[in-house]
Amino acid sequence: MKSRRKGYSYKGGAMAVRNYYLIPNSKTYVYASNKQYLTDDGILTKAWDYMDFIDKHTAWGKKRSVNTAMRKRAGFISKDEYGNEVEMGYKSEIIGVTLKDNPDVVRGKRAKLILFEEGGSFSELGAAWQIARPSVEQDGIAFGTMIVWGTGGDEGSAFETMKDMFYHPDGYNCLEFDNIWDENTATNKCGFFCP
Repeated sequence: MKSRRKGYSYKGGAMAVRNYYLIPNSKTYVYASNKQYLTDDGILTKAWDYMDFIDKHTAWGKKRSVNTAMRKRAGFISKDEYGNEVEMGYKSEIIGVTLKDNPDVVRGKRAKLILFEEGGSFSELGAAWQIARPSVEQDGIAFGTMIVWGTGGDEGSAFETMKDMFYHPDGYNCLEFDNIWDENTATNKCGFFCP
């Protein structure tokens, strides 16, 4: 299971970093029920490693006006002709947020990309997903993307919401696919399964 977590964390981190470097003023939120899924050997740590490499070894480097363990923002402070400090630069950012059993924390955070890390261990995932939807949708039309992944084999996992999202993606405004993974269900729709 550890290798699966690392694999998805690397991919999710890469998506966040892509937006940070290529989409000005974009916001990426990475939600988790537990801070350890974001830091330690988590998704944000992997994203920060990518960013450090890019900043050091490529022409894509960006100064950071915010540079903490849970948030990075591309920008720098300059002075205007009146001597006022003004933030300049790309202003794209990646922000990690832990829910700590409070799904309302996701409310009002408009984003280009929202990632839910370790959804199978996320007891508040269903509520958090529905609360976050207006952050990437307007009148049912998506302008941003939300992605959830994670395993359900942990002791005391909360995998029921992910299972419901998989078998009823329309209820979560998720992409639907023909269910080719379960027997005798080819006419049913489901989410995307990546073993």
